[in-house]
This record gives sequence, C-alpha cells and structure tokens, in this order.
Amino acid sequence: MSPYSQQSSQGSSSILGRARQLGLAIGLSVGGMLQATHYYVSTTQTPGSGTSLSPLTLTQALNKIQSGAEQDVDLRFLPGTYTITDPNGIRSPYSSNPRRIALIGVPTGTSMTGECILKWADNVVGTEPTTDDRVYEHYFASTTLDLDRFVLENLTLDGNFLSQTSVVGPHYREGYKSGAVKVSAKTGRIRNCVIRNFGAQGIVPWGSTVNA
Repeated sequence: MSPYSQQSSQGSSSILGRARQLGLAIGLSVGGMLQATHYYVSTTQTPGSGTSLSPLTLTQALNKIQSGAEQDVDLRFLPGTYTITDPNGIRSPYSSNPRRIALIGVPTGTSMTGECILKWADNVVGTEPTTDDRVYEHYFASTTLDLDRFVLENLTLDGNFLSQTSVVGPHYREGYKSGAVKVSAKTGRIRNCVIRNFGAQGIVPWGSTVNA
C-alpha cells in the first residue's frame, strides 16, 4: 500500500469515526433522555454526588427537579422508603427546565434488590389551604408546565391518605382529593408501579365519602 493510500485509509477511518461520533451525538440530542445523567438516590442522610457509591439524599434529588438548573433529570432510587415532607411533592417549577424527568426505582434482580417506596409524611398537608378553592387537590407528582417527556418506573407511590388528619375526617367540611400523578408531557411511560393509599373526601369527583 502506498503512503498516499495508507494516509487516505487512515483519513477515511478518522472521518468515519467522526461521523459515528456525530451520529451518536445527534441520536442523544433527539432521544433526549439518553443524554441525561443518572443520579442515584438513597435513604441516607449524608449528601452525595449522585453516583451509586455516593448517592444523593432525597432533598438533594428533589432539588434537582425544583431548581430548574438542568434540562434532563433522571433519578434512580435505591431500595428503601422515602418520606416526602414537602406538601408540593415532586413538582416541576415554573421555568423552562427541566424538560424531561425520569423517576425510576432500581429494578429487582440487581445486586441491590428490594422495594422502592415514595410516601407522603403524616399530615404533610398541615393546615387547611388558604385558597378559595372548595376542593383541595393534592398530587404526589405533578408538573406546572408541559414536559417533553415523563417516565415513572419500578416505584411504589403511597399517599398515606388516612394520616392526613387535618383534611381527612368529619371535622374537615371542604373537599380534599389526594392523587398520585398529574403530569402533562408530550411523551413518556408509567410502568411496573404500585399506587396505593390515595383517596378523596367531601365534594369531589370521586364521591362524597372517605375512600382510602
């Protein structure tokens, strides 16, 4: 092979390699979720960097969504029970980001097996809302703006309905509705999830009695 041919061959390989890199980059851009960093989350109280060996705390994880600093937020929950104490729950902010959100429990069958549970704290609602709405709607995961993509997988969402004592019971005469997910997104999926202990009370579309 002549030096020229060898150079041409190497140049072609280089161009091909570059094209493959560009093709991959384009694929990641179009795919959206593929380019997101996976942030691992655990029940630990020690702040981490988000790797599997140094996972985020729940507070750190929720801030990844609520801060609006990243377009793609992909949270991977390690097995355990995560108690949500913020009455806003998992809610995207009024901002352009994030555009794509994924909440995924680490699948069973890996070296880290077990159930991943996200649960409302007792009486997380606190007191009667100060709005004029006669029906207080309370959602575990919600969006304020349309997303490009929303994914929810391998998680148990627990509404802890009967422990919301300030708005559940005969003393509370307004309507209260506890729901799991209220999300608007162009694409996405919800699979292999358990939804439990949500309900409604009062004058709400679901009925006029307590339904846990």
